[in-house]
Amino acid sequence: MAAAMSPDGKNIYVASQDSNAVAIFDRDLATGVLHQKSDTAGCVSKDGSEGPGSRTGGACQQGRALSQASDVAVSPDGANVYVVSTFPGAIAVFDRDSATGVLRQQSGAAGCVSDNGSKGACQRARALVRPAAVVVSPDGKNVYVASEESNAVAIFVRDPTTGALSQAPGSAGCISETPAGERCRKGRALEFADGLLISPDGKNVYVSALNSLAILDRDPDTGALIQKSGFLGCVSKDGRDGCRGGRSLKAPGGIAVSPDGRNIYRTSDISNAVTSFDRDVKTGELTSRHQNDGCIAEIGARYGCRDGRALRDPLAVTVSPDGRSVYVGSFGSDAVAIFSRNPTSGSLTQIPGRSGCVGEYITKGCQKKGEIGLPEEIVISPDGKDVYVVNSGISTLSVFDRRAPTGKLVPG
Repeated sequence: MAAAMSPDGKNIYVASQDSNAVAIFDRDLATGVLHQKSDTAGCVSKDGSEGPGSRTGGACQQGRALSQASDVAVSPDGANVYVVSTFPGAIAVFDRDSATGVLRQQSGAAGCVSDNGSKGACQRARALVRPAAVVVSPDGKNVYVASEESNAVAIFVRDPTTGALSQAPGSAGCISETPAGERCRKGRALEFADGLLISPDGKNVYVSALNSLAILDRDPDTGALIQKSGFLGCVSKDGRDGCRGGRSLKAPGGIAVSPDGRNIYRTSDISNAVTSFDRDVKTGELTSRHQNDGCIAEIGARYGCRDGRALRDPLAVTVSPDGRSVYVGSFGSDAVAIFSRNPTSGSLTQIPGRSGCVGEYITKGCQKKGEIGLPEEIVISPDGKDVYVVNSGISTLSVFDRRAPTGKLVPG
């Protein structure tokens, strides 16, 4: 499960792999409470039902290219929603009603892009085998998709008027660790690419992959991606692929950027850690923070990090709009760890005591605040007042009020 909020804060869209669908929620701007839209306005699914095994039929709008929907993104203008789906490897393209938040899939082949063209139902594209993450550039000109089995990032040009997508031709259309079959530009440290973000200034794209973090420069005119040369182009666990060496990068992980663009945060579910990087806002280059200030782990001494709590198998990570808080969702802890972020240095400090995490079990040293089960995504409202946790283990959305300036979470 994954979620994204509209720029106006009025709606949340949740991509559900098990339901082959995207669910649509209205958000009360005053209270933060969510309500799913009624009848077919509340979801779009592969077969128009509520999901596998549903007997109701017609509970959702019927859509295309939604098998195992894995991630969702909303365009900066709020006009479109893009959903990537694992099989057959596709992007579903939706128009969003700015007044109601309702989604309508674009008609014909414009409504989806897939790895195999879906027998003519969708446009055909490259480097879309098992897509895992999707982002839209801040200027709304491009859509980027990280694909696990293609070991790649696929690059699409977005029509600013219609929201339709077209893949850039030739090697400009993708960058891949294994480019030959896909006719992509050659990249490094992109194996099993499953996390993706774009910097607030739109200059760089960062890819979380297996034991690594790739750094790509973005051409603001064409949207093309070019990897920085040598060790400037990536950070990896052991310096493989000609990368700069980094700590606590085992396995793929979640990735987030601070609103000021000065820091990148990446989780590792095997290292049980969150790692901090300083970002050069002029060049986009990343530098690991010094000594144990660079990472916080469940068992810090094992990785040269500071000790943290509720960090077993962390996947989700996000930064609050005011840049003062970082939240990490951990599968193994069934919890969300809460960190204060120094807005000047970007360093993280876990809030002391039980306020430093909220979870399903108070015995983990956290507050028992609401139901949390295998938290896979954390979304924060544009005003920073509400935090929503997507729980794949129990198929729910947990709603929290965020208390500024501390960042503490209280059930909504």
